[in-house]
Amino acid sequence: MPRETTPLIGKPGHARSLYDRAADWVVSYPATSVVLGVLGLLAATTAIVVPVEWSELETGTPPVCSKGGITAVLGPGTEAQRLFVFSGNTKHGQLLSESKTFGVDDGVWRRPSIVGDAEFGEPSPRWKAVAVSSASGSQVVLFGGETKTRYASDLWVLDASEGDSRWSFVQLAENATVPVARKAAA
Repeated sequence: MPRETTPLIGKPGHARSLYDRAADWVVSYPATSVVLGVLGLLAATTAIVVPVEWSELETGTPPVCSKGGITAVLGPGTEAQRLFVFSGNTKHGQLLSESKTFGVDDGVWRRPSIVGDAEFGEPSPRWKAVAVSSASGSQVVLFGGETKTRYASDLWVLDASEGDSRWSFVQLAENATVPVARKAAA
């Protein structure tokens, strides 16, 4: 079971779940218990313990990355939900700039057709960049990471709202405050 010190702070009306990788179980706390527990109004909290069983999917060719540092986010695309995976680092230290998507609905890896920015092309090979998906799921915003020679502070948008996906480099105003170059900033 989770330690007593595990924070269970959430929004009213939302349940909280905790996953214990070593024991392979999920504990789900009903939303009311979480909120009242945070307020100190419950002496005991009801927990639902669900055993987890992992299974390997036959999915086609996954991304090349064999060491880590990939960037993954749900999105982009409006037809079906996809996991977008970018970059990473091989076990031999080679940085990647490959993009792949995993279809959540059909369980298949694909290499999307992506057009680079007309002036700046595509993000350089890197690992440990940070990404978020837009609320609509049609865009991914990518920031930073570590390239072969430096930490990056560049900002890119991948738009997959219509037709081919397209990278756009975000040029900030000269007087804009830019975050410090970094990796793994999430």
